[in-house]
Amino acid sequence: MLCKINNYLKILYRLSGYLAAFFLILVAVFILTGIASRIFGFYIRGLAEYSGYCMAASSFLALSYTFGENGHIRITLFLERAKNNFRRILELWCLSVTTFLSGFLAYYFIKMLIISFKFQERSEGADEILIWIPQLSVAIGSSIFFICIIHNTSPLLLLVICPVYVFRLGQLFFVKNLCWFSGGFDVPFLGTLGHFYGLVKTIT
Repeated sequence: MLCKINNYLKILYRLSGYLAAFFLILVAVFILTGIASRIFGFYIRGLAEYSGYCMAASSFLALSYTFGENGHIRITLFLERAKNNFRRILELWCLSVTTFLSGFLAYYFIKMLIISFKFQERSEGADEILIWIPQLSVAIGSSIFFICIIHNTSPLLLLVICPVYVFRLGQLFFVKNLCWFSGGFDVPFLGTLGHFYGLVKTIT
């Protein structure tokens, strides 16, 4: 089940990357059309605005795909010097901050989209397009990026937390068995120190 979800998410990121490439091609088409319009003396209203909308869509839709391919610029000066668990903790801290910021952006972009759709706001440029239409790609791109961050944070979170819980469970299992062998003493609830204190009191 988890493998299927992982594959579906990777397909989603790839599709987002393809859409980003498509909008980037549209940016080039609009720019070339604008150049041609000046040369041949015809005018198409809103070309500059459409180029800006496509650039915004391309930028946000490419975030998740680029992150999944490790294409974003990263400063790894401290990570390269860190070892094992400390490096995982540093990476988890970085991903946690990124998760918060990406979730914050996704929430407010979706909120902005809903408000623009509700009031049917239009662009102030020459195109006068309904502004929620270009905002839709930004909201979708930021939401997919937020999902991608969570998707990449979860395995690292398990790598950091699971050893702690495994050690704790093993510790409790060991202490309870020692207490049972020492005469069935009930383990107190005051933590590991209390467990060993009760064990010593029972044995002596």
